[in-house]
Amino acid sequence: MGAVAQVNDNRHGKAALAQTSFGGFVPKGGSPNDSGVLEIIVPDAQASVRWAKHGYPSSLAKWHHHPHIEIHLIREGTGLMMAGNAVVPYEAGQVALIGSNLPHNWVSDIAPGERLRQRDVVCHVRPETMRLLMSGFPETSGFAMVLKRAGQALVLSGESARQAGSILESMEEHSLACRVSDLIRVLDVFAHAPADESYTVVASGYDPAVCSGAERVVNDAIEYISSGCEMVMSEHREKEWREVIAAIRECYDGTVSYNTDKYQEDRVKWWDCVDVISSSGYYPIQDWEQELDRIEAVVKAYHKPFFFAEAGCMSRTGSKHVPNNWGIEGKLRLEEQIGRAHV
Repeated sequence: MGAVAQVNDNRHGKAALAQTSFGGFVPKGGSPNDSGVLEIIVPDAQASVRWAKHGYPSSLAKWHHHPHIEIHLIREGTGLMMAGNAVVPYEAGQVALIGSNLPHNWVSDIAPGERLRQRDVVCHVRPETMRLLMSGFPETSGFAMVLKRAGQALVLSGESARQAGSILESMEEHSLACRVSDLIRVLDVFAHAPADESYTVVASGYDPAVCSGAERVVNDAIEYISSGCEMVMSEHREKEWREVIAAIRECYDGTVSYNTDKYQEDRVKWWDCVDVISSSGYYPIQDWEQELDRIEAVVKAYHKPFFFAEAGCMSRTGSKHVPNNWGIEGKLRLEEQIGRAHV
């Protein structure tokens, strides 16, 4: 049922798991196999390694993909990194390797009107350039595994991220020729990063082609209104809810949703008047399949897209079995989220 997206919130010691069904949600003017905007990276006859920097917000910061392999450094701020079917938190210093044509985006936590002037450093190289490099220099053959993992968005942390980030920063002052050696040095950091400082975020088997309408879902998701959240005791007042949503549409022409609470998805009888069905899916890990089957029946009955506006559990030992218990006192364990991401 759609794509699984993991959302962690380290600031509050909790995490969310979002499962999004993109089926039938095609953007205006878009195609059924839309995996984000295709970014055209203008080739430079003088350089095989492209280096650039930009701030945020920026026209470059959107859900998009491109044939080039990308190495991405976040210089400042915190927020959410989106890649393929995953959503994970980031903070300043994160370095990620994004495979060819893997959709991606970084969304920063900023106040209205705020701007991060030097948020991003990006380095692009074509896959065919890497193949030529590895065939001509056997010393770089180990990069093949790194690039394979990049297809699932390979992220560095700790000292490995600091090393790679320092190299990426220094490339700004280097000649075009030196940037080639810088690229090799960065990829070497990825190749030799310890297991606890290198991880992929996209679930295996992800296929961008199945994410119909992903561009609209991601790029326009911010421009939607939720008419309410977990107002379970009033959900039986169908006539009034229809009036509320109709009133919203009189002054807002964007996407309208409503977020019900867990176990209530099949009890709301007025899903036909919203554009997107959503709920707070704090379900035990062992119950996910049966709950998704139940929710899928609702989605199919109303022919509406669906997403979890909230979901997940505390990042503590045992929390995935009791996700709605915010008082659990188990040991801090981020791996609780990894198990949920592959349900």
